Amino acid sequence: MISDRSFSSISQPFVLVEDIQLGMCASQADIWQYSEEIQSSLEHDINSLIRQKSLREGLNSWKRLFDQTSIEDSEPAMQGMTNKIPMKYYYGVEDHSEVGWQEVVLNRPQGLLFDTAMLYHLFGLHIHANIRIFETLASSKKDSRIATGGDGILGKEHRTRRWTNVVCSRQAIWHASNIVAIHRSRFGRLTGQIKVVNESLDPIAHVAVAVGSLVVWAYCYFNEKGCAQCIGPAGISVEVELMDILTKNEDSEKWIELGGLATIDGHTLCRCNVEKLVQVFQDCLPSGVQKWDMADTLSGVLNKTV
Repeated sequence: MISDRSFSSISQPFVLVEDIQLGMCASQADIWQYSEEIQSSLEHDINSLIRQKSLREGLNSWKRLFDQTSIEDSEPAMQGMTNKIPMKYYYGVEDHSEVGWQEVVLNRPQGLLFDTAMLYHLFGLHIHANIRIFETLASSKKDSRIATGGDGILGKEHRTRRWTNVVCSRQAIWHASNIVAIHRSRFGRLTGQIKVVNESLDPIAHVAVAVGSLVVWAYCYFNEKGCAQCIGPAGISVEVELMDILTKNEDSEKWIELGGLATIDGHTLCRCNVEKLVQVFQDCLPSGVQKWDMADTLSGVLNKTV
């Protein structure tokens, strides 16, 4: 496990975004191995829970450094950032006498910050959700030939229903919601030629959006809680709009720990809103020739009626 002490020996005054991204990537093999292990047990045993916590804390150590990272001279409003990277490290062949050259340079580290944030939340999804089971369930809704019974489809559906009632399911939903919010924040700031260049979307972000849509689909489709239309007004509690609390740590942690109804863009996380919620993720993907078809393969719910 990587702890905060791992960063105390860094002698240089800053750590590049690429270094943080590589640090996160170092946990990929452990996350994959953990994903393999949980396939063979019906429920998480104590060893799996300890492993999950270790992976989460290791990833969060890099996230804390990432949260303190900014590009010098590009975000003067950002206060308290301890890892400030000089923009000169991202210079290319730009003509500094031309108007707007800074925007071209700044787009490089900002693109890396975007990809690193997406990578963090993608890994978070794999730590807190059984993505392989969700892929199988999504496929089973389209292909009735997939076997049922035992620990086939019926068993996987039972495991997923149990997952929707525990804390790690809400942690996964928090990661999925962040993926949408980060995408909107990034692409909402792009203009002109810079926006055209970035509309292709990095494969990391493509995968994150696809897996995020799958997690939200599974949470809604197999969750016994729902909106007034599903369970009647008597069973409704106060709804939390996740897009409003993502940057509010206390509110986010309260919902993750205690649960309750939640919405994304005003759509209650509920089975009757599955198509609308999947569309929220669909809207994050580019269209036409710039769309990566692998996203549909990874998710199994994008561009489809579920």
